[in-house]
Amino acid sequence: MIAAYQNTPLPDLKKPVLFDDLIPIYKHCWDYRTSDGQKVDRSKFSDELLAQIAECERTADRWLIVRNGVLIVLAIPIIVLGGGWSFVWAFRGFVPAQKP
Repeated sequence: MIAAYQNTPLPDLKKPVLFDDLIPIYKHCWDYRTSDGQKVDRSKFSDELLAQIAECERTADRWLIVRNGVLIVLAIPIIVLGGGWSFVWAFRGFVPAQKP
């Protein structure tokens, strides 16, 4: 049986959500407090607040993509350079390079 994306039920975001159900990078997006410091009950979130939460999650996703991209772009050349240098060093017999 094949389930289409359109037939998948959406989660009810206004019912209480346990922290375990959230991705840790989104925790700060769902942590809203009133002016007196009390946590806002998630069952009472308005549609506008849910839209702000969705935008916060998109921003977190963008930064995660940028961070991972930079790490990949920098890490791969460093690993290749280190591997190549170690192979050259091994084939020379583990002796330092001769200075002319």
